[in-house]
Amino acid sequence: MKYAVTVSVDTDSLSGFTDSYIASLWHVGQANPAPHDDPDAGAFAEKIGREIIARFLRNMPAELYAHQGHHHYFSNLIKHGKMVDGEWVPNAAEQAGAE
Repeated sequence: MKYAVTVSVDTDSLSGFTDSYIASLWHVGQANPAPHDDPDAGAFAEKIGREIIARFLRNMPAELYAHQGHHHYFSNLIKHGKMVDGEWVPNAAEQAGAE
């Protein structure tokens, strides 16, 4: 027994679909038997992918303070020593070089 399944999607309405339906559409777009260079198949898959990315980013908090001006300075400090009881103590290699 063979079945033919046709899926019609209004890609201008993607934002109104549930996450599970969008995920199903992703699989449909990837399983599409159209030729690899079919422009309509590519546009469909891309629109679904962009909707998935937009939803993911909308629900992900932005990372704050990942890069700050003092990070370079602090990274170099910890490469060369550490604070011990409120006093800067250079690494052993740094002390040997100072002697």
